[in-house]
Amino acid sequence: MRIYSAFFVVSAACLVSQGAMSQTETPVFRFHMPSEPSSVDPARLQSTDASFFFTNVMRGLYSYSNAKGLTPEGAKSCAFASDLKLVCTLDRNAKWSDGTRVVAGDYVRAFKHLLSPTTKSSVVELLKNVKNAMAVHGGTMPIDQLGIRAKGDGELIFEFQKRDPDFLYKLTASPLVPSKTDAYPEREAADKLIVNGPYKIVSWKIGRRVRLEPNANYSRGEPARPPVEILFVDEDETAYNLYRKGDLSFLRRLPTTNIPQYKGRPEFFQKPVSRFDYIGFGQDLKNQPDLRAALSLSLDFKELQKIYDALGIPGCPSLPESWMDDAHCVKFDLARAKEHFAKVPAEIRAKPLRLVFSKAGGDDIKKGAEWLQAQWKKNLGFEVRLEGTENGVFLSMLRSESPPIFRKGVGLERPTCLAALETFSSEGSENFIGLDDAKYEKIIQRLETVSNRSAKRRKLCGEGVQYLLDRHLLVPLGRIHFTMLADPTFVGWEVNEMNQLDLSGLRFGSAPGSKGR
Repeated sequence: MRIYSAFFVVSAACLVSQGAMSQTETPVFRFHMPSEPSSVDPARLQSTDASFFFTNVMRGLYSYSNAKGLTPEGAKSCAFASDLKLVCTLDRNAKWSDGTRVVAGDYVRAFKHLLSPTTKSSVVELLKNVKNAMAVHGGTMPIDQLGIRAKGDGELIFEFQKRDPDFLYKLTASPLVPSKTDAYPEREAADKLIVNGPYKIVSWKIGRRVRLEPNANYSRGEPARPPVEILFVDEDETAYNLYRKGDLSFLRRLPTTNIPQYKGRPEFFQKPVSRFDYIGFGQDLKNQPDLRAALSLSLDFKELQKIYDALGIPGCPSLPESWMDDAHCVKFDLARAKEHFAKVPAEIRAKPLRLVFSKAGGDDIKKGAEWLQAQWKKNLGFEVRLEGTENGVFLSMLRSESPPIFRKGVGLERPTCLAALETFSSEGSENFIGLDDAKYEKIIQRLETVSNRSAKRRKLCGEGVQYLLDRHLLVPLGRIHFTMLADPTFVGWEVNEMNQLDLSGLRFGSAPGSKGR
């Protein structure tokens, strides 16, 4: 099950005519993105899909690997001098693509730009616990009061107004990267952008493709990385056909109907991702606990699991099981569902409700919405009308007044339970279920005081998830695995659990049996 960002339409015929590689060319690793980034400014990232591009041209203080965990990039090391002070020593070998050294002032410049009121960045919450960050962003405090400063060229100091145990993980996010200058070029002149990642931009053809070539001044990873092209393709089926013809080396999203025919092949991968995808209940159902319970308990989740050929079980959260001591799931219980439904006033039972979802999810999301509609009709005799909308309209709708029922995908920018549960905090910008509860806030506050992956944090994570489920505020959609296809002659790529693609180790040609990660 997947949720995607807004699509950018492009002609498949044009892509094929431009994408084919002659036998004399250097092998090119090609993949697609469903939406084209609107800027080369990381502070203006609008979708999680964009990280497939930005992660490979810009790197922050850390990156994250499923196998290695937090991995230093621009930092040699970062350590908390106290609960409210972090000191990062920079790696002296980290360089820009022009050969100059990346210095602490480059990070300060970028973070001040991200928080500037004129930037209007949607990702400022990554720095919300830094001293004076939100006041600077709101324009009520001057930028020089921000709790981030450089000590010489090689040391970066963060001061916090509130403890932030997840901050090192936040530093892996694509927007939190340094900047060489105060201004970013337009996309047509993107080859002028000075970068510090494994690749540099050599051309950007609006609406069609981006061409990347190895950055010789990036000191990590595979030295002989092949060139990369990113095509902008709006349809999963179109991308699938391009992969089958050899015009793509990597298919990010294999439609679920095609999974059975590829299982067991060397090119087939199912990557678990840390998300919190769910069916949410909006303001119209806020005072209807029995209706929410009936809708939650009347879903035969195992049936949905078969439809999607899913590895995770819908009804359980999308979070890794290792984050909690026990499994916390909504279970199909038709008898209880009918009991709750009988308590709902007759006039409400007779009134159809809207289930809204983003068309950006493609056929798989629509298929899931149709299944929900059929389940509620069959098991409760309850009418639900489907409404697919463009992604921008969908998000605007959620922010103004959430529909009665909606399907939302939540990609986490860091691999922690706190990142997931903060989604529904009273201050969360994506708290579309409208939860404002002191007991739930207390769980989050306690999570903020304990170390990541500790036994106490696992217990609190389970408490937070169970709190949401006991009140039937949402229906989680199970552990999500993104199904991908990759040409086996390209190896060394990695997709981590935040769905970030790392091509720093990419190479062409390998011994039999070697694979991407």
